[in-house]
Amino acid sequence: MQDASTDPKAPQAATLGPHPPGPEASEGEARLHDFARASADWFWETDAEHRVVWMSDSITAVTGLAPQAFYGRRRDEIACGATLGSERWRAHLEALARREPFRDFRYRVTGPDGKERWVQTSGVPYFDRDGVFRGYRGVGSHVTHQVELERLAAAADRRLREAVEHLDEPICLADAEDRIVVANRRFREINAAVAEYVEPGRRYEEHLRAGLVRGLFPEAEGREAAWLAERLARRRRGSAPVETRRQDGLWLLVSDRRLSDGSTLTFGVDVTDRKRAEAALRDDNRELERRVAERTAQLEEALTELESFSYSVSHDLRAPLRAMAAFARMVIEDEGERLSSEGRRKLAVVEDNARRMGQLVDDLLELARVNRHGLRREPLDLGALAASVAAELAAAYPRARLQIGQTPPARGDALLVRLCLLNLLDNAFKYSSRAAEPRADFGWDAAQGAWCVRDNGVGFDMRYAGKLFRPFERLHTEREFAGTGIGLAIVRRVVERYGGRVWAEASPGAGAAFYFTLG
Repeated sequence: MQDASTDPKAPQAATLGPHPPGPEASEGEARLHDFARASADWFWETDAEHRVVWMSDSITAVTGLAPQAFYGRRRDEIACGATLGSERWRAHLEALARREPFRDFRYRVTGPDGKERWVQTSGVPYFDRDGVFRGYRGVGSHVTHQVELERLAAAADRRLREAVEHLDEPICLADAEDRIVVANRRFREINAAVAEYVEPGRRYEEHLRAGLVRGLFPEAEGREAAWLAERLARRRRGSAPVETRRQDGLWLLVSDRRLSDGSTLTFGVDVTDRKRAEAALRDDNRELERRVAERTAQLEEALTELESFSYSVSHDLRAPLRAMAAFARMVIEDEGERLSSEGRRKLAVVEDNARRMGQLVDDLLELARVNRHGLRREPLDLGALAASVAAELAAAYPRARLQIGQTPPARGDALLVRLCLLNLLDNAFKYSSRAAEPRADFGWDAAQGAWCVRDNGVGFDMRYAGKLFRPFERLHTEREFAGTGIGLAIVRRVVERYGGRVWAEASPGAGAAFYFTLG
């Protein structure tokens, strides 16, 4: 290529040449020349045929060519030819033909090393004093690094958009003015009825309004304006996940996240299966509650009937049992001299069994009363209750002594708790009655976290402890210690009604300890 500076056909350079201005140059020309030399960008000038007539030295650092290498050449002759036929180039050349200013036009050039570089140029037309078009003046920049970064960013953006597009969750990104930038496939599917309102550039509010008109949000029915205001307020401030029901039965957990640039990311999680499972569980629970209520009513009715029957039978049994015992005593007292000793003995057995049968009936009625009695919780002084019970039992056990220890406040029903203490202390006094000094201790056992009644009686073998609290189960015979086997069953029933528990510890000949809690 011939150097344009020696080509007689090349257009003449403009006033500002490639060399420092001489003494005759104006101060403005000198200043402009200094700016051109100091800038990393380069300045250029073309003639009316768009051929380069001058270019500053900074072009050499970019292309490796001296400015003179470009003189006499048009931009489309300097650029790589692969894109010259593109629409972008055609538009640029048409703008030049119309002598319009242009800005940031990019194209590729090839240096002597064969490497392609991207440059960006801007220019304005200039005219002489008579208004005749003389050419363009402008500035150029080396933007290869910027173009590569933009390519990488564009590739990353494409990958991100593709990933978002194929997510199963609906996602929509809106800019700081709440105009839709990206709405992925799932978001568009859910809003197919208002598809034209979820296109990029539409305001997010538009698709909400259109959805209200088409009934896409059943939860807004009857309060559309308030619903829309609440929804937009959540978008403005950002929101935690909120459950939203759609018209097709779809349930979404929707969140709005405000990003640092003022844009809003809206995404949803499909929770339809979970909501259906919850609804099914609620239905099952309602059905179960219905069945339980029905069964409870049946049981309560049966229990009421049973209690009525028990009371009736027990009441009816009391009279004949008392009569049997009374007549047996009367026969012994009135006819005793005419009876043999064996006859008197047999009548005494009848009297004793009638008395025992009456006691058993009374105990069964007491057990039934525990079940019927209403459950209350009121402040109780268990020490005072225990002392009262011991005083009541003194006539039956005159030798027994009760030691009352620490008795912190408790809560329960005075009647039921007293019944519990009555049976436990009666049990303690009975089984310690053969001791030289019968004694029972009552108080709070901090180690066990329970109330305790301890005696110095005969004790029992722990292998049989499981039988203690069952009705009619006894570890000692009637001949050894009288009783019906109902007392400890009553204790257990009272304690369990309060959500507590009762247990015992003992060893033969070393006494026993009974522990209980009241929930």
